[in-house]
Amino acid sequence: MAREMYLVGVDEEELKPDPKPEPPKTFRGKIANFWYHYKWPTIFIAAGIALTIYIIYQFSVKVEPDYQIDLMVGESLPLGAEDALEQALMPYARDVNGDGQVVIRVDPLVFDGSQMLEQTNNGKLSIHLATGEVMFYIYESEIYDRTIGNKGSEDYQFLTPLEVDSPGLAEDGLSWCWDGDPVQQELVDTLPAELHFGVRSIAGTASVRQESADRHNEAMELLTRFIEKRPVADETTDE
Repeated sequence: MAREMYLVGVDEEELKPDPKPEPPKTFRGKIANFWYHYKWPTIFIAAGIALTIYIIYQFSVKVEPDYQIDLMVGESLPLGAEDALEQALMPYARDVNGDGQVVIRVDPLVFDGSQMLEQTNNGKLSIHLATGEVMFYIYESEIYDRTIGNKGSEDYQFLTPLEVDSPGLAEDGLSWCWDGDPVQQELVDTLPAELHFGVRSIAGTASVRQESADRHNEAMELLTRFIEKRPVADETTDE
């Protein structure tokens, strides 16, 4: 009885359930209907696929450098500073991995007192030291002393003596300072004048593998050529 009271004056047509919407019949209508219901899932899936393709592409075209160098400084460098240093070293480098191109990768490690930045770069440096991945080091002496210089024992010599005759050679013969070098003069507004260059001894690597020995020899050749200003192209032409 109560139900009938509530339905007094209500048209029977109004009580009928809404008819089921007819599915779209045209291709455009079907696309619009799909997009309406599945817009965001489609976007997320497409973004995931695009990211996966990008990662695969990056790994497939990734260029392995012929030389890896750690550039250790106390202040952030101007934009493009490491690129300028790579270009300055390029005439003295060879295609050591035989891929048809010469690639130098300078990795700037900044130790400016910022806790987060120093933790990151200390971690990266520790990996390079443990694996022997990097044999060529360019650094400010103060940064070297509080990072690499405090590792190991008194008997361990981190750097290899340089067999060059240059005014910039350190008294112990383990490093070379480029202050006054023509290249340093060209980059005086980009990089510090008191940068020291050295090659790591393979004796300190976790295991003296042939790969580490090769990297050491390649780094030593590059640095020696750079100090003596003997471009690779000149010797190739002479031959």
